[in-house]
Amino acid sequence: MPGKDFGKERETHLSAHSKNGVKGKNKGDALPLSAKITIIVLMLFASMLIGMMIGYGILGKSPVGDIFSIETWTHLFALIFG
Repeated sequence: MPGKDFGKERETHLSAHSKNGVKGKNKGDALPLSAKITIIVLMLFASMLIGMMIGYGILGKSPVGDIFSIETWTHLFALIFG
């Protein structure tokens, strides 16, 4: 019967993992959670900078380096809230 063999294979597979000391550990967990969060935050920050450079420099036809100028941000703040 196919059902009997399937259970036996699964049991052998599970016992092989516990013999190797791999109890409950997935191969996909190569990085700790804090490293994953740090990588995600850095990628979000980089994509924000790239988006600002494209939006201000290419679409706005202004110098790309101006997004790092404080005068640009004070002018933008005055336009929105002033």
